[in-house]
Amino acid sequence: MRMKHDDSDDTDTYSADVAVIAADFRSAMEAPSDNRRAAIRSLDALGRLVAWKSLGLSGDNFDDPLQNEVDLYEGMEIYELLEDGWGRELYSTGEEPDLLDVALLNSLLEVLQATDRVMRGADLNKRSYEAFGWHAIHPIGRALIDSWIGRLNEYVALADDQRHD
Repeated sequence: MRMKHDDSDDTDTYSADVAVIAADFRSAMEAPSDNRRAAIRSLDALGRLVAWKSLGLSGDNFDDPLQNEVDLYEGMEIYELLEDGWGRELYSTGEEPDLLDVALLNSLLEVLQATDRVMRGADLNKRSYEAFGWHAIHPIGRALIDSWIGRLNEYVALADDQRHD
């Protein structure tokens, strides 16, 4: 993955990173060969970047969801990727999820949690939930979600057991 900007300059590195990574994603999707790994790596990088940015926003202007949404939109790149389903077509076709499938869902979960944290109910947050819905419809996406929910329930049960000891 290439980064075209220098962190020491005066540009907004978040904006620059979003633009570069989104371009990498589009290039991977348009390539004639199978670039599933490159496309998912780009979405993973974007998910992490949005999560990182949202942590800063939640401390700076937590009570201003409109400004937070503007700060995360970045030229509509994130919005458009969510509106297109956040790579839902990249799931494997096998019976069981592979590691790239896990990375794909995790990247969306990072964006969903980030938008929930700083702009619950705003448009970008709604797009995150819509993309999640598209992933939940896909058999591999659904298997991953069910597995994740199962693990969360196990953790809650363990926490409950420890609390009662």
